[in-house]
Amino acid sequence: MRPYTPAEKERIKTLYAEGCPARYIAALTGRTEHGVSQLLYRLHQWRDHHPRYRELTPEERGWMAANYPHVSDRVCALFLGCCEMTVKRKAKEMGLRKTPQLISDCARHAGRAPKRPRGGKSETA
Repeated sequence: MRPYTPAEKERIKTLYAEGCPARYIAALTGRTEHGVSQLLYRLHQWRDHHPRYRELTPEERGWMAANYPHVSDRVCALFLGCCEMTVKRKAKEMGLRKTPQLISDCARHAGRAPKRPRGGKSETA
């Protein structure tokens, strides 16, 4: 492992502050993603800008409270500009739950709805 030069450290901090993910920075600098994230952690930068620690604005919290129970996590993530795991984590922090109707609709759409009993003839035949 070769040590980081002061210029490399500043470049990585600047790129991360601009919103570049560690994977992208690693590709630019010829380092590993893990090495970049560890450097940022040691420089106390990781927590400040990492999307995992993103705080919702009051408007976003209001939107989540009004829409999360009725809308899929993917739609919430697209609207808020974050990943689905962030949506799930923030919903849990806020005490939000999906409606039973949405859960059954999603299960039916995904093909995981309870199937008809096996054996015997169908009722329409």
